[in-house]
Amino acid sequence: MVVRQLPALPVGRTLYPRAVLMDTGALVALANRSDTNHTAAADCLQIIAQHRLPLFVSLPTIYETHHRLLFDLGPNRARRFLEAVYDGLTNIVRTIDEDEKEARRLIDRYGALRLTLTDAVSMAVMTRLRIGACFSFDVHFLQAGYIRIPPFHLSRQNGSRGARARVLRWASILRGDAVFRFVGATRSISRWP
Repeated sequence: MVVRQLPALPVGRTLYPRAVLMDTGALVALANRSDTNHTAAADCLQIIAQHRLPLFVSLPTIYETHHRLLFDLGPNRARRFLEAVYDGLTNIVRTIDEDEKEARRLIDRYGALRLTLTDAVSMAVMTRLRIGACFSFDVHFLQAGYIRIPPFHLSRQNGSRGARARVLRWASILRGDAVFRFVGATRSISRWP
């Protein structure tokens, strides 16, 4: 009996399998203690730090976050955000023409989702750099097939063993274990090079 070997799927191949792209909602939640997602964002950031996952942020996300902080929390908070982002420790992703073309394609493809240009550019950057997940509270990333963290609520109220088990599962996903490769298979194959 001859067993034919199937070609390997591009699932799990990534330049930054452990990397996380920050979205505006997560950044605003971290900066604003009265935001409904502040506790979940702080808990998630702590887990990211514990697992030493590299964080990335795109320029359009920086622009959008600065705008929201400026008008929601005032110029001092917006200035402190910029100082923190440009401190040399944050991985800032500058977009290229291909990101913007892909973003427009994503907006057309997912018209029913009503994606913002910033979210679409973030998705395009994730695809180009093959970043493993997005730290966001925006459901559009999930609807478009991207891995979003936290995929569950990490508030202190839900500090049960089940929540901790989900945190560990999430961490194993980002470390590139087999679970990540399986979850990655749910992405649209047409987006993989």
